[in-house]
Amino acid sequence: MKSVIRTLTLSTTLMFAVFGLNACSDKGDEENPYLFPVDVQPSQFTFSNANLKSGVWKITKHLVDPAYDYNNDGKLENNAIPFYQQCDKDDYVIFTTDTEGIQHEGTNVCAGEPQQKPFTWSWEESTKKLYISTGTFLTIYNLTATEFVVKRLFSQGGKNYSEYIYYTH
Repeated sequence: MKSVIRTLTLSTTLMFAVFGLNACSDKGDEENPYLFPVDVQPSQFTFSNANLKSGVWKITKHLVDPAYDYNNDGKLENNAIPFYQQCDKDDYVIFTTDTEGIQHEGTNVCAGEPQQKPFTWSWEESTKKLYISTGTFLTIYNLTATEFVVKRLFSQGGKNYSEYIYYTH
């Protein structure tokens, strides 16, 4: 689990990630604000380096579809943030140039981790994918000066999952 969340934190990493939606309607679930429609589609936006580089990006919501049993208690969860290690909760990402960025561990550094990890990135307009030098491809669903939403796919135990990671300033 640590490796899944760590990979995302850079995009979290972008880190992004990690996030049963099968039972939710397209109105969501009023008792669980983390449920969202299964048919989420990327918004139509114009990619902007200026928006991506507009400041410090912290994860504020991390959802997974279908739900996943993060702590092996037999209950499926679709909100991953409660399962982040304490040292991961203050991590953030900064896109410093048109091709480089830094994943920062915040003030609460995980044991054995450096305070900062540089990375390179590139954008593929035709696919709306952000490539992070760690080998991560993220589909951008929204990017404004204050919100950055990505989707990342992962497999665990032969099952495929989609993570939706929300970053804000």
